[in-house]
Amino acid sequence: MHRVAEAQGGHGRIDLKKWSKGSEAQMWKFDGEKKVVVNKNWKHPPGWCLGIPSNGNANDIKVMKLNTRWWSMFKYDGNYFYNFKNQNKVLDVKNAEDNEHQKI
Repeated sequence: MHRVAEAQGGHGRIDLKKWSKGSEAQMWKFDGEKKVVVNKNWKHPPGWCLGIPSNGNANDIKVMKLNTRWWSMFKYDGNYFYNFKNQNKVLDVKNAEDNEHQKI
């Protein structure tokens, strides 16, 4: 079973869910020019992207208004997405199960 990150409406929440064919909330794209990860479902101006809450001081990630501040910018090395400024902040799954208690 495929598990994917899905952008949820309200409060910038991201949940791990079962893969659902055609769900735009589960479609993500790395914009190499702006260095942001954007969600296809939440693209209307100003647009939405992944970012680190609390101006980059948190250890989690959420969907936030599109910006090019360092806490929303990432670089991709072929394996991982690293934060543009702080390479110790890597997009990763830190627990062995998701909100639906499925193993990741």
